[in-house]
Amino acid sequence: MDKTKLNRFYLSEKFDEDRNISFNLKKANSKELINFKTFAEGVEEFNRIATTLDGDSKVWFHRDGAFRGSASPETAIRILEKVREAQIKDEEAIEFINREQLVDVSSSKTKKQPVITKKIEVEEEIKRQTPVVKTMSISVDDLNTEVKEISVYITDKEQKLLSEVTLDDVQATSKFNFVATSLRREEDAVVVTYLLRDGNRESKELTTVIKGFKKESSENMPLHYIYHVPRVGWTWAAFLTLGIVCLIAIICIILLSLYMNGLFTLYWK
Repeated sequence: MDKTKLNRFYLSEKFDEDRNISFNLKKANSKELINFKTFAEGVEEFNRIATTLDGDSKVWFHRDGAFRGSASPETAIRILEKVREAQIKDEEAIEFINREQLVDVSSSKTKKQPVITKKIEVEEEIKRQTPVVKTMSISVDDLNTEVKEISVYITDKEQKLLSEVTLDDVQATSKFNFVATSLRREEDAVVVTYLLRDGNRESKELTTVIKGFKKESSENMPLHYIYHVPRVGWTWAAFLTLGIVCLIAIICIILLSLYMNGLFTLYWK
């Protein structure tokens, strides 16, 4: 009877010069190591790969130069739930799952002591192989490339007045942290400056113009007044009165001229 194929994986702690922890995931008989920043990322990647392989899969956890137990994909899911529920730090994750007996361990070991399984052929493989480490670190160039490709938008801008838009409304879809650094309003648009951030790394700043906002209603627009000077219209009575006055004035002028020339005399009783 043939034995079921077992796909072996090994998840081990790794510390850099500053004692920052990360985790290496390696498949048996493979030269490639995949490095993850957190314990959870490493376990999740094991589960993802295991679903694509034929046969059974199992991951062995490595800490302080020795193995501290193993887990199937089903057990790994339960391990992640317990680690997150207890809010365990990455530095203590492997020790925690061993102490809480969340992993499969050698039956010859006591429950009180950390279970150290035999350093089987895996260590020999690691010693005689020069692994190619596949890191997931991000450079500034990666950020600068990504920031040029993202689409910056304002959610439901058609429902917002230009005066209502703030920096918090500016959004973008990216695997990195999007940061809108400034916003300037113009006549019918906003000018947004933004960048991408990953840890202590930042991309260069770019600027984009966003239009298409809700128009100001007439109730909200400033009022403009046009003032007219009232004028009095000329009626027929006014013209008649003016004509009579002019006629009397002309008659008076004629009589005065005749009187001064001796052609007209006024008689008084």
